[in-house]
Amino acid sequence: MPSKWVIVTNSTYYVHNLLTCARNRVIISQTTLSSALASTFSEAGWGEAMAVTMKDVAARAGVSIKTVSRVVNNQSEVSDETRQRVQRAIEDLGYKPNFVARSLITGKTNTIALLVAEIETPFLLRVQRGIEPVAREHNYNVILFSVSDTADEAKGLEVMRQQRVDGVILNSISLQQDNSHILDFCRTGIPLVAVNRYGLDDSVGQIIWDDETSSTEAVLHLVRLGHRRIAHIGGPMDRHSSHCRLRGYKRGLEQAGLLCQNKYIIHGDYLYPSGYNATLSLLRIDPPPTAIFVANDVMAVACLAAVQRSGRRVPDDIAIIGVGDEIFSRYTTPTLTTILLPTAEAGRRAAEMLLAQINDEPLPETKVILPASLTVRESCGGQPLDALWRNSAACGATVPL
Repeated sequence: MPSKWVIVTNSTYYVHNLLTCARNRVIISQTTLSSALASTFSEAGWGEAMAVTMKDVAARAGVSIKTVSRVVNNQSEVSDETRQRVQRAIEDLGYKPNFVARSLITGKTNTIALLVAEIETPFLLRVQRGIEPVAREHNYNVILFSVSDTADEAKGLEVMRQQRVDGVILNSISLQQDNSHILDFCRTGIPLVAVNRYGLDDSVGQIIWDDETSSTEAVLHLVRLGHRRIAHIGGPMDRHSSHCRLRGYKRGLEQAGLLCQNKYIIHGDYLYPSGYNATLSLLRIDPPPTAIFVANDVMAVACLAAVQRSGRRVPDDIAIIGVGDEIFSRYTTPTLTTILLPTAEAGRRAAEMLLAQINDEPLPETKVILPASLTVRESCGGQPLDALWRNSAACGATVPL
């Protein structure tokens, strides 16, 4: 039985072994013809042809290898016509970038690590929705690493260092905790940006939101509606967010000329049972509050349930405002007025800041504080006096603070 030869000239592909048990000869010449070669191998049942290279794409498109690299990496300095020609060549040849080989040359893996604390917390996942579009736009992949405490964070950062990621975004809860492992990681030279993390020095990129100002404005909104006995169900005191929201609550009362009474302040743990029990305690005070500002939406929904089960009406007898704008807050009865935290925007800004650091671009600032907004729904009742707020309650409008 005659042998089958595959002869390739003027090509980057070179088949040097004699393939036996074939029926005829195939000669391919004058061009790389990668796709034809791959088809021949496939039809003959010999497996896949060798991978298409950037050099093949450049030859097909009639451009330099550097131009192909710019198109693959979505860089500028390439005209639309040239970019389209290179993209057609990539599609025709079935070119797939070899990121492993590229990382050996560039020292980059085009990978960003996202470390998430309390991955089951919905608002933390919304940060991820802001990160991923920015990463994709710049041809970066995002890998997710769930952590539960400081030790987990330290371990996760060490894994990311070993995996040679290009940068890390730490999506944190606002616990008061040790940050030494974060500072140690930053000394390795791998860029890191922290979201919702407190206690870091200004050398570390940080994105946080303004809990204090938004809480002050929530209280002032209740004052505009005529409330004077405004209570607060706070979060656990080992969270920075709890302290910020408590300070904002007190500042709102002060700005309205109202006395802050400790009997109207009870702390929960951001979970439903604590919000429910705190509300029952507030309802036993004489006189009870006419409005309650609750430090998160989970406890706010519990507050709403406790008020209703006591025979009182929301918002007629007691108005309620939460924090977080969780998905369920728009489906309660009545719907929940709440502070919308800019989590997706925080993710977007964190990704942009991290990519700037990866590319050694100057940063205008390393600490960004994002404003929050109030989503006015039914649970606070009444129309506000300020014209800016008019007609917002019925539609659940989001109003900047």
